[in-house]
Amino acid sequence: MTRFIVEANLKTLRKCEGSGALTIIFGRGEKKVKTSKVLFLVALTVISLCAVNTQPVNSQTSGIIYILSDGSVVASTNITVPIQRDGNTYTFTDNIEYYYLSVQCDNVVIDGAGHSLAGQGEVGVDLSSRSNVTLKNLQIGSTFYAIYLDGASKNTISGNTLAYNSYGIYLSGGSQNTIAGNTITNNAIGINVMSSSKNMLRDNQMGNDYNLAVYGTEPSHFDNDIDDSNMVNGKKVYYLIGESDLAIDSVTFPDVGYLALVNCQNISVYNLELTGNGQGILLAYTTDSTIYDSQITGNYVGVGLFAATNNFISTNEIAHNYRGLQFSNASNFNGVSANVITNNTDGVFLFDSFQNTIVSNNITDNNVGIGFKGSSYNMLRGNFFIDNKIQVYDISSDDSSIAASLNSWSVGYPAGGNYWSDYTGVDVKSGANQTQTGGDGLGDTPYIINQNNQDAFPLMPYGSPFAISIVSPENKTYTVNAVTLKFTVSETASWIKYSLDGQANVTITGDTTLSSLAAGAHSVTVYVQDTEGQTRKASVCFTVAEGAETPQSGFPPMILIAAIILLAVLIGVILFFFLRKEKK
Repeated sequence: MTRFIVEANLKTLRKCEGSGALTIIFGRGEKKVKTSKVLFLVALTVISLCAVNTQPVNSQTSGIIYILSDGSVVASTNITVPIQRDGNTYTFTDNIEYYYLSVQCDNVVIDGAGHSLAGQGEVGVDLSSRSNVTLKNLQIGSTFYAIYLDGASKNTISGNTLAYNSYGIYLSGGSQNTIAGNTITNNAIGINVMSSSKNMLRDNQMGNDYNLAVYGTEPSHFDNDIDDSNMVNGKKVYYLIGESDLAIDSVTFPDVGYLALVNCQNISVYNLELTGNGQGILLAYTTDSTIYDSQITGNYVGVGLFAATNNFISTNEIAHNYRGLQFSNASNFNGVSANVITNNTDGVFLFDSFQNTIVSNNITDNNVGIGFKGSSYNMLRGNFFIDNKIQVYDISSDDSSIAASLNSWSVGYPAGGNYWSDYTGVDVKSGANQTQTGGDGLGDTPYIINQNNQDAFPLMPYGSPFAISIVSPENKTYTVNAVTLKFTVSETASWIKYSLDGQANVTITGDTTLSSLAAGAHSVTVYVQDTEGQTRKASVCFTVAEGAETPQSGFPPMILIAAIILLAVLIGVILFFFLRKEKK
């Protein structure tokens, strides 16, 4: 059963990123996700197998319970199903475990009567393509999708308790459904509304890792009636449509837990703390609005822009999200300035979005600093790209069917471009062609981003970086299992460390020996911090051959033998002359 759930999770986590959908991609189709975050949903589902306390119908079997199109109730195995039918009303009479419920008829009422359904499979209750079904008073746990509505319309989901699932309610391609009065807690994702319109959400209480997410590919998909009776982590959901000229802060809109601006104009958002949702702030078809001085942390997407134009995002802390800022579906002509964008999987990612201005942001310690998919003519200047594992990523590098993104990375001389923590050039020249004597705060050579993009004048506010050069080992194969680590540093070091094959850092004071190396490929990285606090690193790869021997200590045997022979000859000569003298 566990294996089935994990496989189902891996299969279902793939959605369409191009539409702004909630996605976790395995491999580098859009980017390599952090493994800890990728496994998070899978691990949560597997852990949840033990979390719901129900009485099984038959703990030795698993399967499906059907309400068929003719209204009959059957099971995929030979059991007595504890569901009582009275006309078009179906009432649970006991808890059910190891089964999920597939509803294949419309215009029925399913009453859990406070009982539980713990399917421990991919779905708890499947209402795909159903209409006018009411599902109420049921507890559902230990599934991937507790309630699955795909292409479903005019259904009512009310008074249910959904806990310890991957998704509480998953609604895709549906319309005019009512989701009301449900308690949805301890799931990975609470309510996910995708490509669906004119649905109504009321009085739902959510406390999940990501509570609410709304995605779509056209304006109607964001036309849903979601009012502030819905709560996320004890705070209100504000889903605003068609508003203009509003100031939204903690006073005018108290206890904001989730904020969506759909088809809005001239909205100012400031001094908010937004966490724990599919989007911290959603701007869909919204223009001329400003988001500033807010903390946007712990969301799947911190700030999500969908077909949003002429907005300004400034002086926010955008941290610990899966994706800090996401531009999609022609979100053009927006400005992003003076934000701290740190410790996200992706700091900023642009999908099919153009002519945005991204300036003076601190983009630090993300897995990807900034990423692009089919997004050109954006201006990036004055940003500090510091210690991102991948400073800039373009999906075209892994998918040749996607055109490379071409963007501007500087505004020429002397204003310059961006600061790059891994830039290894120096600043000893000046001038538009960097040929004049004397530094000017700009790197003398371009920072190469990829084959299509470069920063012609990288900023160097801290002066030229010091250099580390690894002399040994070299990038070759060694026939011994101990290799000298020898390197040079251009400045005085406050500390030096090295890491062999990604293991824990080892502090050293100078050259050392890498001993007892296993056969195969190895890498070693040397880290150095100078007296001004700047840290640099240098790496080299090398190989140890099969059957490599341990180097002999002391003199090599042949040299030792030659030395012994030479000494014997010398002693012989001395004795010869000594005895000859004595004889005389």
